[in-house]
Amino acid sequence: MMKLFVLKSVVFSILCILIGVLLGYISNTVSPSSVFKREYFLREYLLSHANEIEALNVGSSHAIAVDLKELGYQGCDLWQMGMDLFEIKHQLETYVPKLPNLKTVFFCVWYASFNRDNGAFKLKGRAPRRQLYYAVIPSWKPVDGRIGDLLKGKLLPIARRYHWKGVFTCILHRQINRHPAPSILPSMLNSPAMRKIKSSALLAKHAEQIRFPYHMKLQKGMEKNHPNLTKDTYNAVAQTIKYLLEKNIRVIFYTPAPYRAYSEIFKKKNNRTLVKMKQIMKKLVTQYHIEYYDLSGVGRISRNNKLYYDSDHLNRKGTLVFTKSFKRILINKSARKVD
Repeated sequence: MMKLFVLKSVVFSILCILIGVLLGYISNTVSPSSVFKREYFLREYLLSHANEIEALNVGSSHAIAVDLKELGYQGCDLWQMGMDLFEIKHQLETYVPKLPNLKTVFFCVWYASFNRDNGAFKLKGRAPRRQLYYAVIPSWKPVDGRIGDLLKGKLLPIARRYHWKGVFTCILHRQINRHPAPSILPSMLNSPAMRKIKSSALLAKHAEQIRFPYHMKLQKGMEKNHPNLTKDTYNAVAQTIKYLLEKNIRVIFYTPAPYRAYSEIFKKKNNRTLVKMKQIMKKLVTQYHIEYYDLSGVGRISRNNKLYYDSDHLNRKGTLVFTKSFKRILINKSARKVD
């Protein structure tokens, strides 16, 4: 009797696991949740075109400033909103082994990149970034050794914020998005909001009243809960650099240009963080001989309100202007090397 009970329990457990896996697969394959639809499609594109990928663009949403195609690379954007340096390290260690022809990684570092840890602080009203990251990344290895957020993240596609109507509708119409073409990849840059022109006054107000206070609240909470945060983020980036260089992958760090009002308020109220970031990057350049381009002070970009979606993100036109400027710098550097 006892053996029969144990056998039924085992069978029941296996069935529950299989149902969970099936639901997870369906929820990710058919009509992914809008919370991470862009990231899901980019992951699928990268994995299905692994042999073609020669460059990656990683970082937080500020990496939207670079267009790999305009730079002349066949590549993929892996940046995510609010992504921290620990997640980027984990992300590259997950994807790089799957990309046999990867030659270059463009790595965006922002003013407060070395003061971020999504696992250390969750701001009320802000989507749980670490969990969103886990929902998309094809790995069961935790970023920081803690499995709580990992399990919650892996369950996000099933415990969806939005109902399953879209999933069943797609199944009924056989609209299964397994390997989307690059032309249909969702992009913030193609949205009407990204093309709408903001006035200088509106951008300045956005910087002072919304973005800077929001970023400071995140920074203070993360620094409070993670002692020696800048030391740990430095080590994470150093390990990432060594990992890529050992694989003969070129690493190009860059800092894009925020709107001037954002830079001004950041320098006025949080200059220590900006100075620390530049000191860390200088140390990394000296120690590992990597490339770093600080383009945050490019005046013809940062003073032009027509190039910005908000006070610290470029719009589509801004991305094209920034990328062309960045491309000229890279070409000139290569020319000097040849000479």
